Amino acid sequence: MRENGGQYTHAAIWLAIAHARMGLTTKAVELLQMINPIRYADSVDKARKYRIEPYAAAADVYSLPGREGRGGWSWYTGSSGWMYRAWLEEILGIVRDGSAIRVEPHLPANWPSCKVRYRFGQASYEIEMLRDDSIAGHGDNGTRISVDGVMAEGNAFALIDDGTVHSVKV
Repeated sequence: MRENGGQYTHAAIWLAIAHARMGLTTKAVELLQMINPIRYADSVDKARKYRIEPYAAAADVYSLPGREGRGGWSWYTGSSGWMYRAWLEEILGIVRDGSAIRVEPHLPANWPSCKVRYRFGQASYEIEMLRDDSIAGHGDNGTRISVDGVMAEGNAFALIDDGTVHSVKV
């Protein structure tokens, strides 16, 4: 919260990241959804109040009388980058490491699965994550990964810019 009572997006994202790192993923997702820009523009009335792009994270969302719900500083903030990293790295557990990806998903309890399309040059990686709480001891963090039907060792795999679509199961 800002000194004027408005939303301070950087701090809200950092709070969500802290929750994710403490293993409180469901709470982290709840916090990220609270500041999701589409939430401020999911109706015509809300979009008129928000007054900035519905796909852009604002640095602030005002609470001043007459300006409630208005977004500010959408193109002058690092909030969108932090939000991207919070979702991709902290919740989905997809971390780029040079020309490889490490996957350590931290899906919230109410997500049985999710799908992510990750682009690497001309290649595309269709990553499907399935929750299986019965798996333990595979790879790091109990994660098993197959890329194009071949089991990866550990929780990482090499990225190849070959212009094709790769199937990744986690």
